[in-house]
Amino acid sequence: MNFTGPIAEAQHGGYDPWSLPDSFTLASYVPDDVRSFLLPHWHNFKALHPMWYYVMGLYYLVMGSIALFGNIMVLKIFGKYPALRTPANVYVMNLAFSDFTLMLTLLPECIWNFFLGGPWRFGEYGCYIHAFCGALCGYNQIFTLVLISLDRYNVIVKGFSGAPLTFNKAVSMIALSWIWALGWSITPLFGWGAYAMDGILGTCSYDYVTRDFMNRSHITTSFTFNWVLPLLTIMFCYWFIVQAVFKHEEELRAQAKKMNVTSLRSNQDQNTQSAEIRIAKVSIMNVSLWLAAWTPFAAISM
Repeated sequence: MNFTGPIAEAQHGGYDPWSLPDSFTLASYVPDDVRSFLLPHWHNFKALHPMWYYVMGLYYLVMGSIALFGNIMVLKIFGKYPALRTPANVYVMNLAFSDFTLMLTLLPECIWNFFLGGPWRFGEYGCYIHAFCGALCGYNQIFTLVLISLDRYNVIVKGFSGAPLTFNKAVSMIALSWIWALGWSITPLFGWGAYAMDGILGTCSYDYVTRDFMNRSHITTSFTFNWVLPLLTIMFCYWFIVQAVFKHEEELRAQAKKMNVTSLRSNQDQNTQSAEIRIAKVSIMNVSLWLAAWTPFAAISM
């Protein structure tokens, strides 16, 4: 790593290895070619010491490798066992593929930047492409999670009255998911919204600090259609799923009482949790994971 100027001073000037003097701002830290597309909002923020970028690079490397391996294994299992290739599992495969693509297109640049001291090293257009890939895969994952919850609602709540999910319908919905994601992720490249380098310098995403009308209208609309409405849909589906399971279990217990038996289930393990408790926990976990994954970025963007 052969930095010059402020970065070289930061690395070799004998400072505390985990902090820099207040005089080292982001504007003075980055090279001139990077400063040209660093939003003015970030210019006077204090720069991170390169040591922190190395730590983040290591974190991204470890967690990204785990994510890549996990998604590869999911796709491999679906490819190996034909019995798993059901219409409903097409959604799961798409979710794994989207996450794999996200890791594959975003991780290499992030890790490279962090291990080389932080600032973005792939130019302004590389920054836009990086942000576009993140948005494309992110929107697709959100839409796919909604599709999964709607499918579970159709199977568990509607039961036999619901229209069965076919392969053609599942594939069509996946295609619609990618089209939806493409529509939202491509608009910043044409003026509605914008992509920009983040204040951490090593990544790019939405420009969530510029307050002009085009940018704010895009952020607000995207927040509504890609966070609020999906969240409400998922909560709606799992709320009725929990209710349906509770009702079914109550009916089974009532019928068993009429027949003077303990349970209508064969070989039921009395020590295991009841079905309604299990499904309630799964539902709470799904909603909680959704909130944990998307709320921080949504809150910052707004």
